[in-house]
Amino acid sequence: MACTNNFLQVLSLNETSNLKILQNHTLSKINTDRFSAGLQPVALSDNKAAQYHAAEILKSELLSHWSKNGLKPYMLYSLYNGTGYVQQNIGQISYVNTGDTIKGITSDSFCTNNSQIYCEPLDPFDAIDKLENSMIFNDFMLSRWS
Repeated sequence: MACTNNFLQVLSLNETSNLKILQNHTLSKINTDRFSAGLQPVALSDNKAAQYHAAEILKSELLSHWSKNGLKPYMLYSLYNGTGYVQQNIGQISYVNTGDTIKGITSDSFCTNNSQIYCEPLDPFDAIDKLENSMIFNDFMLSRWS
């Protein structure tokens, strides 16, 4: 059993204004944490390759650093006339991304009731806040990068 929330329906992302609201919220959250760490703010760029890949992930619901046709991030960036160096960081919003998973609770536990699958709709702002926090403060610990 699996449960997913269709973000296209939940957020009506076909409407540009809703996407802009979420982008601005995310950017504000990132810059608040950067400010707290003594870092300069970042701005939203117009990276066509990144936006293409983000839209592809959202539509396909498949999380990968590679595009659906097998292109690595630097390849896609080059196809969209990007120059210089490119890096990619991808995050996932899901029911598994909680502290309860440590206690052995799986995503199905959050979504089932008497063998019927039901998932509470995600609050996109809360989900973005939790994901950003996890990517900033837990990434080092989870990936064991040096």
